[in-house]
Amino acid sequence: MPQLSASLAAWGTDTFADTLCDEVRRLGASQLPLQDGLRHGSYALDEIRGAMLLRAEETPQTIQATVGVFYAGIIAGCNCADDPTPVEAQEEYCEIRLVIDRADATTHVTLTNQTQARLVSSHPRSRREQLCVPSITLRRVTESSACPRLS
Repeated sequence: MPQLSASLAAWGTDTFADTLCDEVRRLGASQLPLQDGLRHGSYALDEIRGAMLLRAEETPQTIQATVGVFYAGIIAGCNCADDPTPVEAQEEYCEIRLVIDRADATTHVTLTNQTQARLVSSHPRSRREQLCVPSITLRRVTESSACPRLS
């Protein structure tokens, strides 16, 4: 579990937002749930391109902050020698919730419910709508209609 000691020390000052964002950027994908927040790629790269404090509040035991994280992911291919597909980084964004323990700066990190809801609603096989492929064309189908059968 990460420790955000500098952010804990900066709480209540004008430098809290910058300090927290710097510490989040230094954590990297290994200590943040960026892999679970992917929307476009299949593998989260370790470099965090930016972080932005969205809100922060305190309780007697913790400091709770919501941070928007900008990072990149890739669509990992088969890596065959003759694979012509270039591996290009895809821009990604997710929101994380940080709960910093005021006693020792130990920090619990989770994806926010807002990020999780966006991931579920963007899934192509969500309950509300599906993409069906009759022949070559794509068309949207709602719950009330059925997918056409392929001949």
